[in-house]
Amino acid sequence: MTSLGGLCLELLSGKGLESAFLEEIGLKHETVLCHHGAVFPKTPHGNKDGPMAAQTSASSSRASAKRAQRRAKRSESLSGSMRQFLTPEVWKQVKHAASQHGCRNGVRWTLQPLIMIAAIMTWCAGETDADRFVLARSFYVQVHCPKRQRPGKAFSGFCKAMLRLPMPVWWAFCDAVRSRVFHLLADRMTMEGWFPLGCDGSRMECPRTEELEQSLGKSRKDKSAPTLWVIALVSLTTGVLWSWHLGTSKTGERRYLIDLLKTLPQAVLQNVLLVCDAGYVGYDLFGLLLKQQCSFLIRLSSQAQLYSEEMVKVEGFTEGEFWYWTDDAENKSKPALRVRVIRVAARKRKNDVWLVTNVLDPKRLPAELAARFYRMRWESECFFRTYKRVVKDVRLVSRTVPMVVREAEVSLLACQLLLGQGALALKVGGKRAGRDELKCSAAEVLREIRRELDAARKPVPRSSFAKRLQQTGRDRRERTGPKMKREPPRRKKHVAPQPPRLKVLSAEQKRQIEALNLKEAAA
Repeated sequence: MTSLGGLCLELLSGKGLESAFLEEIGLKHETVLCHHGAVFPKTPHGNKDGPMAAQTSASSSRASAKRAQRRAKRSESLSGSMRQFLTPEVWKQVKHAASQHGCRNGVRWTLQPLIMIAAIMTWCAGETDADRFVLARSFYVQVHCPKRQRPGKAFSGFCKAMLRLPMPVWWAFCDAVRSRVFHLLADRMTMEGWFPLGCDGSRMECPRTEELEQSLGKSRKDKSAPTLWVIALVSLTTGVLWSWHLGTSKTGERRYLIDLLKTLPQAVLQNVLLVCDAGYVGYDLFGLLLKQQCSFLIRLSSQAQLYSEEMVKVEGFTEGEFWYWTDDAENKSKPALRVRVIRVAARKRKNDVWLVTNVLDPKRLPAELAARFYRMRWESECFFRTYKRVVKDVRLVSRTVPMVVREAEVSLLACQLLLGQGALALKVGGKRAGRDELKCSAAEVLREIRRELDAARKPVPRSSFAKRLQQTGRDRRERTGPKMKREPPRRKKHVAPQPPRLKVLSAEQKRQIEALNLKEAAA
């Protein structure tokens, strides 16, 4: 038997016989050479098309399907909705800014949980900041880091971490979020070829501490609390907050608007239209907007004086070009500014609305469209009502300047994310009967967010957060009553601005304007 086996192996080891043998039997499986030189097929279990491989591929496909289901479910939750604005690229930019400003690594409170919990605290319905911190932290830990390093539990440690956060890092974070808002909602923020932004300001009362009274100052009213000025740019088509600036009552609104010009979207700067009320009329602001080629539409009052080459009758006037030239600018030999004045006839009241713009072409900005844009300016007023009454309390509670600034900044960012999530959900969900397709109801969005926060401690609702968010459009009912039900206490009676003063240029003023224009052109 030994000699016969050796003979067989010897015969099989021959090259010619080996190739003939393989061709004859037509091996279906992969062959293996042993140390004797013999050729044997692999077992069927090693084949990728075998039954075991089929079971493996089926299990992997089921696992991938489950992962896809989890990702889809996560994208329709509150965390997934926030992740559309707070992308990894946003956090990357924030970390880069933090490294440039010397923020430490390896601390208990890192940037992401610090900012996320601070924003979620604004949406919570607790009695105090400490209560809201507990709710926000529990939601963040359960959703974002169930197996990762958790942030601190003490509210005092959270406040200390907020104080350590440099404001340039925070501003870099706001710039990154603003870029995401533009990327997701730019088509919704555009109307008739324009990117209209309303600008307005409001005061926020602060605690009556000695530090705040000395640093922030008070309003003009007697015995008033320290106030923090908030100047905001709001999208007039969607109602989403675009950018904001904090200041004191010691500086005017026009100065803060000039600081906000750097936040305008550079990609569509030629199409941006700033819509403001009569408080923003000023020679320096007009000159700067003309220099930056940024269009504006501002209401005029009797304090503005306009010059024309010929006499213009107020009766029957609709629109025309004028020179805007203040006495101070004339005395300092500053050039006159060429503007276009539009008169909008009042529908119900006696006071007509006089508007000034640097868009001289009536085809680019017709008078009807200008009137429509100015009526939409009420969205700026609605935003401050949303911020003060719906999202955040009227009063800020922090007792030092650094903390009150951070409290206001975080609450404004949370309001921007809230309105942005609602507008994006309406964009995805499409039109709904009886609902506005562009503007969301902040109260309903906040209600759904709080429902999602409560669901983190209770059984999850059957319908997803994204589906519920798509039903938060504003009611499109026709207004039958006034916008205010009653006059607020301590507010002065509103007096409508009077028409501007229309004057005729003298011969000396004409020569001065021509000389200044030639000088400016030569420069």
